[in-house]
Amino acid sequence: MVQTSNAIERTLFASMLLGIGLFIAAIYVAYHSLREEGALKDIDTAQSAIVSELAAFSKIQREIGYSRFIHNFKNGVLRRDEGKLRLAQKNLESALAALDELVKLNPGLKLHTEQLRQTLDLYHSNAYFAIRLISSGIPTDEVDRAVKIDDGPATTDLKALFEAIYHERLALQEKLQVLVDDRRHHAEFDVVKAGAMLLFAVTLGWLLLAMRWRVKALQAAQDGLARIEAKFANHEDGAPAGFENMPFRNVEDRIGQLTARIEAQQRELLTHADGLSTANEELERFAYVASHDLQEPLRKIQSNIDLIGLREGAADDPDLTARLDRIARAAGQMRQLIRDLLEYSRRGSRPMNKGRIELHALIEDCAALAQENLDTVDGRITVEFSPPTAEIDGDPSMLSQVFANLFENAQKYASTDHSPDITVRGVADPGGVTVTVTDNGIGFDEKYADEIFKPFVRLHRRGEHGGSGIGLSIVKRIIERHGGTISARGAPDRGAEFTIHLPLAVERPVEQPVEEEGKHHAEAV
Repeated sequence: MVQTSNAIERTLFASMLLGIGLFIAAIYVAYHSLREEGALKDIDTAQSAIVSELAAFSKIQREIGYSRFIHNFKNGVLRRDEGKLRLAQKNLESALAALDELVKLNPGLKLHTEQLRQTLDLYHSNAYFAIRLISSGIPTDEVDRAVKIDDGPATTDLKALFEAIYHERLALQEKLQVLVDDRRHHAEFDVVKAGAMLLFAVTLGWLLLAMRWRVKALQAAQDGLARIEAKFANHEDGAPAGFENMPFRNVEDRIGQLTARIEAQQRELLTHADGLSTANEELERFAYVASHDLQEPLRKIQSNIDLIGLREGAADDPDLTARLDRIARAAGQMRQLIRDLLEYSRRGSRPMNKGRIELHALIEDCAALAQENLDTVDGRITVEFSPPTAEIDGDPSMLSQVFANLFENAQKYASTDHSPDITVRGVADPGGVTVTVTDNGIGFDEKYADEIFKPFVRLHRRGEHGGSGIGLSIVKRIIERHGGTISARGAPDRGAEFTIHLPLAVERPVEQPVEEEGKHHAEAV
């Protein structure tokens, strides 16, 4: 008996160590995910800033280039065209505004803009001066000499601006490459972490089973001692066999001591069982967080796809575009699978927001939403209830998801030979309410009637109908959390039928109000 107690203590200690290990692993994964997310946000911010800087720089070049300012200014002077000179002034004003925007985006570039700004301001003033000279009848060659400016310093500033932005872009690319290399290293290490965490979880499950076996052994020992005590109480001819030479009082005291010890161990086991229940809840939460963190690499994949697509010439490469599209579609499928896994985890651990529900009305609302999609394929949905009202206790959001999933499946697996036709029938009796959802789709082999409710089970190829294979698992989990059952029947090319049974709402007692002081409270009805 002492050995059994020690074994249980060792098992509980090992379980606690494994739980701590899993908790530390979860913190480690969360920390690295947050750090990588922060680095990615910094890169996104820097990338946006560089794009804006390049746009402002391009606008400056465009406004003061040969097709705008230079063209307008030279033609305005040589052809004595005041309109062209005013257009040149507007070109300079636009360039100066873009220069202000560039400095606002990156104040560090201000050092490379002073000579350029002075040159543009001087050209702006000379445009006014040229207009006055032309209006005064000054010859063209004299006007040209009067407004001519040495723009060498401005050209130097433009070159320095471009080099500064270019080096900033190179630094960002190096930072991104470091992040990619770091992610590749962590991806290799993630495989090891996942294997270790899986091993921890399996070991913890084995320890829990071992402790359960030990508890059963203790219970059997206690039952045996109770039978021995009963024999002493009912034996008329002396002590039972095996106890002839032991004083009756000593045997009785010994049995009492053993019984007291077993009861103490049982209380201790109950305490540890509560702790294990809490640990199990923590494991479920950990599974949810771990699944959530799986989305981070997908975000980075999509971000890198976008960056590659923005490279110069990428849009002109059809092979590259097709490959990027395939990668994006694969990432989207993985993202949908992770979302379904998160939903499956939530439905098993999230507290229920229970209330009184009129099931017929809830199904009618779900059917009305489904009919909007069915209208696009000339489908229909019919709801019949007998009697027309049936109240249950449940979470309306969860139950709405059940019927929405069933209606969506009926449309997804519709036959190509005819339009979808869905029939919902509800029957309420004292034993509960039974709802059947029948469709005329492609159906399934009835030998898989139990398998389709298991996660990731798919009876068709992914490319035919899509989906992740989680929907019916979520439906079953929600129904079971409401104390109900769900089953399925079907045949190939003859449709499918899902039968749900839920308990009716429990009538709650209502107390009558006290009519006057001194009277007794009315009994609850």
